[in-house]
Amino acid sequence: QALFQEFTSKVTNNNGGPMLLVIEIIVWLLVIIACVLLVMAVRKIPVQYARRTTAGDFEQDSLGGNRQWIPSKLNSAGVMPIIFAQAIMFIPAAVAGLSKSETSQSIAGTF
Repeated sequence: QALFQEFTSKVTNNNGGPMLLVIEIIVWLLVIIACVLLVMAVRKIPVQYARRTTAGDFEQDSLGGNRQWIPSKLNSAGVMPIIFAQAIMFIPAAVAGLSKSETSQSIAGTF
């Protein structure tokens, strides 16, 4: 229903036309994809063991051999940063809503 209202608003009121709606949908999808990739990202931290050989020097594995990894999530807080970002987005509208001036009302309307 909201998408239909947005479409009719863009087409009937000359608010940018359908092209602006397509751009909004593309940006919306890119933001969702970026959020999903950030939440799913894992950093692989290699584990290195100090081993001594019988000769006394450290064993060097030239081919890499069996590498072990410590999987560390890039965003260990999960979706909490996204929730806080959404809350921060509403701050300008809340502050602008406190004033009755025309400028602040237009800011509140924008957000």
